[in-house]
Amino acid sequence: MQIRKQCWAFAGLFLLAFCWLGFAAVSFGALFKDLGVKLPTANKFAADYGPIAFPLFGIVGATAFILSDVLVRSRWVQWVLVAVFTLLLIWAISSMLPGIVDETMAPTYKL
Repeated sequence: MQIRKQCWAFAGLFLLAFCWLGFAAVSFGALFKDLGVKLPTANKFAADYGPIAFPLFGIVGATAFILSDVLVRSRWVQWVLVAVFTLLLIWAISSMLPGIVDETMAPTYKL
């Protein structure tokens, strides 16, 4: 039962990326906690549960890559996993960005 190097590379990459996001979520949560701003749902999730949830996503992703190579041995399953975890990573990064727009900051257009 030989696991391909490509699976190990994807598993390591996604594990490191999600662990880094978990580390960044600590700073993100502290920043907005000090500001006292009401966050949207995705940003609130990232601030409150990100330090635990994002590394868990990385562990699940790495396990999925290794198990897909052991159990299925099909390349298309691996590429589907890459797409799914890339979208999850993009969502996690976008939830870390401050998406707060105050009504006074929004432009007003008068016709």
